[in-house]
Amino acid sequence: MPGDLTARHKADEDRIGYAADYCPVCRTLRAFTLYRLAIPEQDPITGAKGDRLDGYVRHCQTCDATFDAVPDTYSGLSPMPKDLKSLQAETFRNYYEIYAVQLALDRIPGPQLMGQDRLDRINDPMLAIAIATQPKRMDQKMDVFSWIALAIGVALIAIAWPQLSAAGDNFAAWPPEYVDPAVLAAAVAFTRMGMAGRRETLRWATSHIANALTSVRPTDDELEKSLASLRDRNLWLGSKASVKQLQAAFEEHRQRPIARA
Repeated sequence: MPGDLTARHKADEDRIGYAADYCPVCRTLRAFTLYRLAIPEQDPITGAKGDRLDGYVRHCQTCDATFDAVPDTYSGLSPMPKDLKSLQAETFRNYYEIYAVQLALDRIPGPQLMGQDRLDRINDPMLAIAIATQPKRMDQKMDVFSWIALAIGVALIAIAWPQLSAAGDNFAAWPPEYVDPAVLAAAVAFTRMGMAGRRETLRWATSHIANALTSVRPTDDELEKSLASLRDRNLWLGSKASVKQLQAAFEEHRQRPIARA
Protein backbone atom coordinates (compact mmCIF):
# COMPACT_ATOMS: atom_id res chain seq x y z
CA MET A 1 0.00 0.00 0.00
CA PRO A 2 1.35 3.46 -0.90
CA GLY A 3 2.86 5.68 1.74
CA ASP A 4 1.94 9.23 2.68
CA LEU A 5 3.43 11.54 0.06
CA THR A 6 2.26 14.77 1.67
CA ALA A 7 5.67 16.37 2.04
CA ARG A 8 7.07 15.17 -1.26
CA HIS A 9 7.29 17.23 -4.39
CA LYS A 10 7.87 16.42 -8.01
CA ALA A 11 9.05 18.46 -10.99
CA ASP A 12 9.48 17.88 -14.70
CA GLU A 13 13.23 17.48 -14.31
CA ASP A 14 12.60 14.56 -11.95
CA ARG A 15 10.42 12.66 -14.42
CA ILE A 16 11.99 9.33 -15.36
CA GLY A 17 9.38 7.97 -17.77
CA TYR A 18 5.93 6.49 -18.23
CA ALA A 19 4.43 3.11 -17.38
CA ALA A 20 1.11 1.30 -17.16
CA ASP A 21 0.05 -0.02 -13.77
CA TYR A 22 -2.96 -0.72 -11.56
CA CYS A 23 -4.45 2.40 -9.98
CA PRO A 24 -5.85 1.78 -6.47
CA VAL A 25 -8.16 4.79 -6.93
CA CYS A 26 -9.49 4.08 -10.43
CA ARG A 27 -9.50 0.32 -9.71
CA THR A 28 -8.20 -0.51 -13.17
CA LEU A 29 -5.19 -0.29 -15.50
CA ARG A 30 -4.00 3.29 -16.01
CA ALA A 31 -1.11 5.23 -17.50
CA PHE A 32 1.32 6.68 -14.95
CA THR A 33 4.10 9.23 -15.00
CA LEU A 34 7.06 8.18 -12.83
CA TYR A 35 9.24 10.60 -10.88
CA ARG A 36 12.34 10.26 -8.75
CA LEU A 37 12.24 11.89 -5.31
CA ALA A 38 15.42 13.62 -4.21
CA ILE A 39 16.34 15.38 -0.97
CA PRO A 40 18.88 18.24 -1.28
CA GLU A 41 21.82 17.78 1.05
CA GLN A 42 25.31 19.12 1.65
CA ASP A 43 28.43 17.11 2.49
CA PRO A 44 29.48 18.21 6.02
CA ILE A 45 33.17 17.76 5.18
CA THR A 46 33.59 19.09 1.64
CA GLY A 47 30.57 21.37 1.57
CA ALA A 48 29.59 19.90 -1.81
CA LYS A 49 25.89 20.11 -2.53
CA GLY A 50 23.89 17.33 -4.13
CA ASP A 51 20.71 15.28 -4.00
CA ARG A 52 20.01 12.07 -2.14
CA LEU A 53 17.57 9.68 -3.76
CA ASP A 54 14.50 9.25 -1.56
CA GLY A 55 12.48 6.85 -3.69
CA TYR A 56 10.09 7.06 -6.59
CA VAL A 57 6.43 7.88 -7.14
CA ARG A 58 3.91 7.16 -9.88
CA HIS A 59 1.28 9.73 -10.79
CA CYS A 60 -1.98 8.54 -12.37
CA GLN A 61 -2.76 10.50 -15.52
CA THR A 62 -6.50 9.83 -15.11
CA CYS A 63 -7.39 10.54 -11.47
CA ASP A 64 -4.35 12.69 -10.52
CA ALA A 65 -3.43 10.52 -7.52
CA THR A 66 0.19 9.80 -6.57
CA PHE A 67 1.59 6.59 -5.09
CA ASP A 68 4.95 5.08 -4.21
CA ALA A 69 6.62 3.34 -7.14
CA VAL A 70 9.24 0.66 -7.67
CA PRO A 71 10.71 1.08 -11.18
CA ASP A 72 12.12 -2.45 -11.11
CA THR A 73 8.51 -3.69 -11.18
CA TYR A 74 8.32 -2.79 -14.84
CA SER A 75 9.87 -4.46 -17.84
CA GLY A 76 10.92 -0.98 -18.89
CA LEU A 77 9.84 2.65 -18.89
CA SER A 78 8.62 4.53 -21.91
CA PRO A 79 10.40 7.85 -22.53
CA MET A 80 7.18 9.35 -23.87
CA PRO A 81 3.41 9.05 -23.32
CA LYS A 82 1.61 6.35 -25.31
CA ASP A 83 -1.85 4.89 -25.56
CA LEU A 84 -2.64 2.57 -22.67
CA LYS A 85 -2.52 -0.70 -24.61
CA SER A 86 0.90 0.08 -26.10
CA LEU A 87 2.20 1.35 -22.77
CA GLN A 88 1.16 -1.84 -20.97
CA ALA A 89 2.74 -4.03 -23.65
CA GLU A 90 6.01 -2.10 -23.38
CA THR A 91 6.28 -1.49 -19.64
CA PHE A 92 4.24 -4.13 -17.76
CA ARG A 93 3.87 -7.25 -19.89
CA ASN A 94 2.92 -9.49 -16.95
CA TYR A 95 0.41 -7.02 -15.48
CA TYR A 96 -2.51 -9.44 -15.62
CA GLU A 97 -0.53 -12.16 -13.90
CA ILE A 98 0.80 -9.88 -11.15
CA TYR A 99 -2.63 -8.40 -10.41
CA ALA A 100 -4.68 -11.55 -11.02
CA VAL A 101 -5.94 -11.77 -7.42
CA GLN A 102 -6.77 -8.05 -7.21
CA LEU A 103 -8.58 -8.02 -10.56
CA ALA A 104 -10.56 -11.12 -9.61
CA LEU A 105 -11.62 -9.46 -6.35
CA ASP A 106 -12.68 -6.31 -8.20
CA ARG A 107 -14.88 -8.38 -10.53
CA ILE A 108 -16.87 -10.08 -7.75
CA PRO A 109 -20.34 -8.49 -7.48
CA GLY A 110 -20.78 -6.57 -4.25
CA PRO A 111 -23.58 -8.71 -2.79
CA GLN A 112 -21.42 -11.83 -3.19
CA LEU A 113 -18.48 -10.48 -1.24
CA MET A 114 -18.17 -12.02 2.21
CA GLY A 115 -15.88 -11.91 5.23
CA GLN A 116 -12.35 -10.60 4.78
CA ASP A 117 -12.78 -10.24 1.01
CA ARG A 118 -15.59 -7.75 1.60
CA LEU A 119 -13.61 -5.86 4.24
CA ASP A 120 -10.60 -5.64 1.90
CA ARG A 121 -12.80 -4.57 -1.01
CA ILE A 122 -14.09 -1.66 1.08
CA ASN A 123 -11.04 -0.69 3.10
CA ASP A 124 -8.37 -0.93 0.38
CA PRO A 125 -9.94 1.72 -1.91
CA MET A 126 -10.79 3.91 1.09
CA LEU A 127 -7.19 3.83 2.29
CA ALA A 128 -5.73 4.37 -1.19
CA ILE A 129 -8.00 7.35 -1.84
CA ALA A 130 -7.34 8.80 1.62
CA ILE A 131 -3.59 8.63 1.04
CA ALA A 132 -3.94 10.15 -2.43
CA THR A 133 -6.00 12.94 -0.84
CA GLN A 134 -3.32 13.93 1.68
CA PRO A 135 -1.27 16.23 -0.60
CA LYS A 136 -4.44 17.60 -2.23
CA ARG A 137 -5.85 18.90 1.05
CA MET A 138 -3.52 21.90 0.81
CA ASP A 139 -4.78 22.87 -2.66
CA GLN A 140 -6.33 26.30 -3.10
CA LYS A 141 -9.14 27.23 -5.47
CA MET A 142 -10.56 30.59 -6.43
CA ASP A 143 -14.33 30.86 -5.98
CA VAL A 144 -16.55 33.87 -6.65
CA PHE A 145 -16.09 35.24 -3.11
CA SER A 146 -12.31 34.98 -3.43
CA TRP A 147 -12.39 36.94 -6.68
CA ILE A 148 -14.64 39.62 -5.16
CA ALA A 149 -12.47 40.02 -2.05
CA LEU A 150 -9.30 40.12 -4.14
CA ALA A 151 -10.82 42.66 -6.52
CA ILE A 152 -11.80 44.89 -3.59
CA GLY A 153 -8.27 44.68 -2.18
CA VAL A 154 -6.70 45.57 -5.54
CA ALA A 155 -9.14 48.46 -6.02
CA LEU A 156 -8.33 49.90 -2.60
CA ILE A 157 -4.58 49.67 -3.25
CA ALA A 158 -5.07 51.33 -6.65
CA ILE A 159 -6.95 54.21 -5.03
CA ALA A 160 -4.30 54.60 -2.36
CA TRP A 161 -1.35 54.16 -4.74
CA PRO A 162 -0.40 57.86 -5.05
CA GLN A 163 -0.18 58.14 -1.26
CA LEU A 164 1.64 54.81 -0.94
CA SER A 165 4.13 55.82 -3.59
CA ALA A 166 4.78 59.15 -1.93
CA ALA A 167 5.18 57.55 1.51
CA GLY A 168 7.61 54.88 0.29
CA ASP A 169 8.99 52.87 3.24
CA ASN A 170 7.43 55.23 5.76
CA PHE A 171 4.69 52.79 6.79
CA ALA A 172 3.27 55.26 9.30
CA ALA A 173 2.29 57.50 6.41
CA TRP A 174 0.35 54.81 4.58
CA PRO A 175 -3.37 55.67 4.56
CA PRO A 176 -5.01 53.22 7.02
CA GLU A 177 -8.49 53.90 5.62
CA TYR A 178 -7.37 52.08 2.43
CA VAL A 179 -4.53 49.81 3.51
CA ASP A 180 -6.28 48.14 6.45
CA PRO A 181 -9.38 47.13 4.46
CA ALA A 182 -7.14 46.00 1.58
CA VAL A 183 -5.17 43.70 3.90
CA LEU A 184 -8.43 42.38 5.34
CA ALA A 185 -9.81 41.75 1.84
CA ALA A 186 -6.65 39.85 0.87
CA ALA A 187 -6.89 37.76 4.05
CA VAL A 188 -10.52 36.95 3.26
CA ALA A 189 -9.59 36.02 -0.32
CA PHE A 190 -6.85 33.59 0.73
CA THR A 191 -9.02 32.10 3.48
CA ARG A 192 -11.81 31.51 0.97
CA MET A 193 -9.32 29.97 -1.46
CA GLY A 194 -8.28 27.45 1.18
CA MET A 195 -11.88 26.62 2.04
CA ALA A 196 -12.83 26.20 -1.62
CA GLY A 197 -9.76 24.04 -2.21
CA ARG A 198 -10.64 21.73 0.66
CA ARG A 199 -14.23 21.44 -0.57
CA GLU A 200 -12.96 20.51 -4.03
CA THR A 201 -10.55 17.98 -2.53
CA LEU A 202 -13.35 16.37 -0.52
CA ARG A 203 -15.53 16.28 -3.64
CA TRP A 204 -12.67 14.62 -5.55
CA ALA A 205 -12.24 11.99 -2.86
CA THR A 206 -15.93 11.16 -2.43
CA SER A 207 -16.48 10.89 -6.18
CA HIS A 208 -13.64 8.37 -6.47
CA ILE A 209 -14.87 6.45 -3.45
CA ALA A 210 -18.29 6.30 -5.09
CA ASN A 211 -16.74 5.03 -8.31
CA ALA A 212 -14.88 2.31 -6.40
CA LEU A 213 -17.55 1.24 -3.91
CA THR A 214 -21.06 2.00 -5.21
CA SER A 215 -21.46 -1.53 -6.57
CA VAL A 216 -20.36 -2.99 -3.22
CA ARG A 217 -23.11 -1.10 -1.34
CA PRO A 218 -21.28 -0.62 1.99
CA THR A 219 -23.48 -0.27 5.05
CA ASP A 220 -23.32 2.74 7.36
CA ASP A 221 -21.53 0.62 9.93
CA GLU A 222 -18.93 -0.59 7.43
CA LEU A 223 -18.25 2.95 6.28
CA GLU A 224 -17.97 4.28 9.82
CA LYS A 225 -15.46 1.59 10.73
CA SER A 226 -13.46 2.32 7.59
CA LEU A 227 -13.44 6.07 8.33
CA ALA A 228 -12.38 5.31 11.91
CA SER A 229 -9.42 3.31 10.61
CA LEU A 230 -8.41 6.34 8.52
CA ARG A 231 -8.62 8.57 11.58
CA ASP A 232 -6.42 6.12 13.46
CA ARG A 233 -3.82 6.70 10.72
CA ASN A 234 -4.21 10.50 11.07
CA LEU A 235 -5.44 10.75 7.50
CA TRP A 236 -7.33 13.96 6.68
CA LEU A 237 -10.17 12.24 4.84
CA GLY A 238 -11.10 10.18 7.91
CA SER A 239 -12.12 13.29 9.85
CA LYS A 240 -13.56 15.30 6.94
CA ALA A 241 -15.75 12.75 5.16
CA SER A 242 -18.92 11.46 6.77
CA VAL A 243 -21.05 8.36 6.26
CA LYS A 244 -23.90 10.61 5.13
CA GLN A 245 -21.71 12.29 2.48
CA LEU A 246 -20.48 8.94 1.18
CA GLN A 247 -23.95 7.41 0.97
CA ALA A 248 -25.13 10.53 -0.89
CA ALA A 249 -22.20 10.15 -3.31
CA PHE A 250 -23.13 6.48 -3.87
CA GLU A 251 -26.73 7.43 -4.62
CA GLU A 252 -25.64 10.17 -7.03
CA HIS A 253 -23.34 7.69 -8.77
CA ARG A 254 -26.20 5.19 -9.14
CA GLN A 255 -28.38 7.89 -10.75
CA ARG A 256 -25.88 8.58 -13.51
CA PRO A 257 -26.81 7.27 -16.95
CA ILE A 258 -24.81 4.22 -18.01
CA ALA A 259 -22.35 5.07 -20.79
CA ARG A 260 -22.90 3.04 -23.90
CA ALA A 261 -20.27 2.23 -26.47
